[in-house]
Amino acid sequence: PVPGSIQHIYAMPTGELVFAVHKLLPCHDQTIDPFTMYPHFPAKMYLSSSSSHLENVKVSWVVSHFAQWTVSSDTVVILSLSR
Repeated sequence: PVPGSIQHIYAMPTGELVFAVHKLLPCHDQTIDPFTMYPHFPAKMYLSSSSSHLENVKVSWVVSHFAQWTVSSDTVVILSLSR
């Protein structure tokens, strides 16, 4: 799963609801993610900036909400709130 921010919600001509989402960008390759050592704690580091491209996401693709903690001016920790 990739975290993102919903910008728009709209219906397709078929009636299916779709989200227009800005995905968060992954950290650079040289960034060490300390959360990879904890497989049962679903946190991961991302850049605080998101993609400028809006991506269509079907409602059925959404896994859960997430919590976001800003750890620096350009890095955030994302924690999935899925059970």
